[in-house]
Amino acid sequence: MLFSPSLCRLVVYPPPPAKGGITITEDDLNCLEEGEFLNDVIIDFYLRYLVCEQQEKEDASKYHVFSSFFFKHLTQKDHRRLPGTTDLSYVIQERRHSRVKTWTRGVNLFEKDFIFVPINQMSHWYLAVICFPGKISQTSGLDLHLDGRRYSVEYLCNQSPPNPMSLFYSPESSKQHYHSSHLFSVNPRYLQEEWKVKMGSEQSFGNGVMDGWSPIVPKQDNYTDCGIFLLQYVESFLKDPPQTFHHNMDLNGWFSQRTVKRKRRQIKRLILRLHRQKQV
Repeated sequence: MLFSPSLCRLVVYPPPPAKGGITITEDDLNCLEEGEFLNDVIIDFYLRYLVCEQQEKEDASKYHVFSSFFFKHLTQKDHRRLPGTTDLSYVIQERRHSRVKTWTRGVNLFEKDFIFVPINQMSHWYLAVICFPGKISQTSGLDLHLDGRRYSVEYLCNQSPPNPMSLFYSPESSKQHYHSSHLFSVNPRYLQEEWKVKMGSEQSFGNGVMDGWSPIVPKQDNYTDCGIFLLQYVESFLKDPPQTFHHNMDLNGWFSQRTVKRKRRQIKRLILRLHRQKQV
């Protein structure tokens, strides 16, 4: 049987015997060329790499990265007939969660500090970060340990007790409001169902419990680099986590356009290096 060179498998990451390895082919590598959109394989690979390789083991357990397909499965339309009930939102909420409930098998999201959710809608990439989903009712002033440093997360909105929050990062200014509004309604409902399954009790993540903010971040200056920006958002978050969380978070100085312009070449070199190591 003949195989097209474009389908040549370059590397599986993480390699066996690790489970859930992501297979990267030459076709996937081609989307790292300038002017190309990143595909889901490259997004999933590099996010997995960042958490597995660039974080100390004790810190890596504080993070969870969802597959780029998670949000799509969570929010896909359900064509099944709805029952005759007045609380349709509750039924929809349960059905959404049932589609992805196995995605967290063996994982308790409420033990994580940060959960990264890559989102692809209308051919563009966005990033959601769910912060402190298990911090439901504690005193104001939350001490965290990241990268061996101790810092206090400040809640600047009326000095309220620490609550879960959802941050929405968009490389495109023009589409931020629509997508962030949709996201801020979906995430709390998902967490509410997940809490019920994992913790065995009811817990609201609605208004007043889970805030939703869109930080000021560097934006793309072209049409095709949204995926690169998503990856850089996560990389910068892991290397330099925000010291404070509030409505007007300004992270515009997180990284430069020059840093983003180099990212395609860096990821390509990384994949080829892993490929060479596999050959040895």
